[in-house]
Amino acid sequence: MIFIIGCAEYVSAESFDLNLSIEVNETFDFGNIIEYKFVIRNINYKSGIDYINFTLDYWIQNSINILSEYPKETKNNLKQQKTLNFQYTPSIAQNLTICGNITDSTGNDTNYLNNFVCKEVYVIANEINQTQNNTNTSNTTNQTTQFTLPTESSLEIESLWDKNIEFGDIVNVKLRLYKGKNTKDVVYVYVEGKEKISDTTRVYLYDNYKNYSVLVPVQLYPNCNSEFEEGDYDIIVEGLDEYISEEIEVEGQASGLCEKVYVNRTVIEKKIVQNKTTETIIINPLDEIPEGRIILSEVKHPFVVYESSSYKTKRFIPILLVFILTLIAVLLIWKR
Repeated sequence: MIFIIGCAEYVSAESFDLNLSIEVNETFDFGNIIEYKFVIRNINYKSGIDYINFTLDYWIQNSINILSEYPKETKNNLKQQKTLNFQYTPSIAQNLTICGNITDSTGNDTNYLNNFVCKEVYVIANEINQTQNNTNTSNTTNQTTQFTLPTESSLEIESLWDKNIEFGDIVNVKLRLYKGKNTKDVVYVYVEGKEKISDTTRVYLYDNYKNYSVLVPVQLYPNCNSEFEEGDYDIIVEGLDEYISEEIEVEGQASGLCEKVYVNRTVIEKKIVQNKTTETIIINPLDEIPEGRIILSEVKHPFVVYESSSYKTKRFIPILLVFILTLIAVLLIWKR
């Protein structure tokens, strides 16, 4: 899709903010005139302001390029608001985009971001014929051609942006999609062989009778513990009651995704003493966990013993008694 954006800046004592918008119906039956209007508003309008001269470029384009009779230019002026009315008679049924751009104005436009606007319209032909006159060397005949937007949806893998694909990579898939008369909205993209080796990316298509060109990222799983075989896999695109696939080759492992993780093995010992439960948690030396795609673990410091307070108090009572008896003995000897 082609957009033309241009602007020129003039600075004067007057500051304003021109805002451009389009008013047009979204759908038209083939054979009817498309009537549309550009509305230019001065958001910062103040009474007593001079007229603002401006130049508006406008054009209509299809999904490939700008139509041959465009772009066009018009010059006008306003203080607070100006509405410019235009019309176009489509030659075939197709999706069109109407665009406008304020390229020039006298004064200081403080915000150029709202000087450009585009809006899509849909020209629909259902069982409508268009007659074209073709002249040959002998006589003139009338040839009838029917233009009808497809009701069936279609999916196409246009290209892959990645050539050497490894496990753990993000594969960028360029898709060309068309949604016809279908109530479903989602297209699913993933990579699969004997088993699935990627996340599923969803593409949402809300408008009917419309072409979409999208670049879809698909995240492949890492293969840290050689869980998957290297070789041929399929990129699957399915949705809108359609299904397509394209074969790719996946070899190797993307760097920086696989590492060894160490966690502590925990043993819990429980004892019941005088109807009270004491608990000792003993953490053993480090144990290595095999490499894998996803490891969920709680890592604790090694060689640390956690005890309940009641058990710890009981363990220190003999030491305290020995200390007291020793202190008494020292006092008795000192008094002698």
